[in-house]
Amino acid sequence: MIWTQDETYNNLTLSAGFVWQKTARSRLKCSVTCTNDERCGAFFFSDADKSCLATPFLLKSTGEGITVIGTEYYFFRPANCPVDYTYNRKNNLCVKINNAETLNFNDAKTECESIANGGLVTIRNQNQHAFIVKELKKLLLEEPFYIDGTDEAEEGKFIGKDGKEITYLDWDSISQIDMSHEAQDVLCLNPTEDFKYEDVDGTTTFRYICEVVSK
Repeated sequence: MIWTQDETYNNLTLSAGFVWQKTARSRLKCSVTCTNDERCGAFFFSDADKSCLATPFLLKSTGEGITVIGTEYYFFRPANCPVDYTYNRKNNLCVKINNAETLNFNDAKTECESIANGGLVTIRNQNQHAFIVKELKKLLLEEPFYIDGTDEAEEGKFIGKDGKEITYLDWDSISQIDMSHEAQDVLCLNPTEDFKYEDVDGTTTFRYICEVVSK
């Protein structure tokens, strides 16, 4: 994998929220150590004190760090993950939370698919769900978000954009009790219950989460 330097975040480091901080003889050694740890999405290297600090997330503003002269910042993201998307290496997710506009399910799906290998985000497991929820909570928005999945073909069997069944379904309390809503064929995340899954009919305009599948 290729680590890219972003000089915007040179001369910074983190005081909290990092994965680990270790001694590294060189930036190459630092990059190798980070490559072997899937939690590492970016790192700071200081040649002066030979230190390597790994972070699980990519910085989005200089305000997220504290000034330390002499550090270099390197990050990893797949070549097809757009710069305005957030990449999480541990879950191999390249996502964009569209929190400015609201669309119905079909229009949100079309908008996400306007980018190569794009679509509404398919959440396949608890770790991916936890990452998405964490990102949503940063926005302090109490509104639903459309995600990938429809049971239009067979009630109760939700299929993703790749044609495969979605087996991870963390339902909210109402949807879990009553799964007989034949007209409610698509999925959204319900903010009133910690962004658990809710099935809806897709006509209401909500915010939505796009994904670009990494190649």
